[in-house]
Amino acid sequence: MRKGVELPMNTLVVVAIAIIILLAMVAFFMSGFGPQSTQQTRYAALMAECQKWTAVGCEGNLPDELKNKYKEWKGKSGDEPEIRQVCGCPGAYTTKTTQSSSE
Repeated sequence: MRKGVELPMNTLVVVAIAIIILLAMVAFFMSGFGPQSTQQTRYAALMAECQKWTAVGCEGNLPDELKNKYKEWKGKSGDEPEIRQVCGCPGAYTTKTTQSSSE
């Protein structure tokens, strides 16, 4: 191989390696960072179900689809007050009051 051809070949190898690294970085960032993105997707699905339910005034029993979306997001089943609170339904926030005797 002639000396004049060596420099462009080295340059091509370096450029090819740089492109591969750049593509790997783009693929990493486009994948959505793994589990965090999955949680955000699940939360968005839950909020979509919440909007459907709050549109009818949070009336009646909890829809099964809403319960399922909550379970997917949290990884556990939730009780009705907890799901109502996440959805922002009226009356979801119950407070316990205790009476103290100050006599």
